[in-house]
Amino acid sequence: PIRDGAGTLFGVVLVFRDVTERRRADEARVRLAAIVESAQDPIVSKGLDGIVRTWNSGAERLFGYTAEEIVGKHITILLPPERLFEEAEIMERLHQGQPDELLDTVRVTKDGRRINVSVRVTPIVDSEGRVIGASKIVRDISVHKRLEEEIRRANASLERGVAERTEELRKTIAELERFTYTVAHDLRAPLRGVHRYSELLLDQGGQLPPAEAEGHLRRIADAAKRMDQLIGDL
Repeated sequence: PIRDGAGTLFGVVLVFRDVTERRRADEARVRLAAIVESAQDPIVSKGLDGIVRTWNSGAERLFGYTAEEIVGKHITILLPPERLFEEAEIMERLHQGQPDELLDTVRVTKDGRRINVSVRVTPIVDSEGRVIGASKIVRDISVHKRLEEEIRRANASLERGVAERTEELRKTIAELERFTYTVAHDLRAPLRGVHRYSELLLDQGGQLPPAEAEGHLRRIADAAKRMDQLIGDL
């Protein structure tokens, strides 16, 4: 308002500012917030002090905490005791301005369950490029890990089965070798008799007395009969 010396209003001054870019930025932030909130994957942001700043519905579904319960608390509430070192390492890399990373790890839900998750950590920077925090996109990979473990057990079982079958086959081959040796030895004995007495008859057939020649022939016949019995037994 413009007034004269007596305080009488006689005009106004209008000052205009172009807030188009600011409105666009505000709308973009609103849209981004809506996208983050409606995302199926848990999306969490924290400051460099490790305090949770934002917590979407996906995080609530996975971990069981509502935003009211966890925003303002330290992110280590989700870490099992033996993995607390991970947060210190993540914060150190953030302070150093290192790019985003993917981490397969374990987190704890509100009811105490341990779940296998994959966490992508991305630095959050301000308008001057300074790192002021981090966003985390979390995925539940429990089913994937369970399948990996089942495959590992199946492979181990298969390897044991192959080893057992190989050992059985080795024993079977050894038994077969012993059996073959025994058979060959047993069959050779009558063959040697047939060969020996046949040679005697061939070499001395005309000079041997009939009784002796008949004895040789009888031994040949007995050897052949024994071999026939052995083959029949086999």
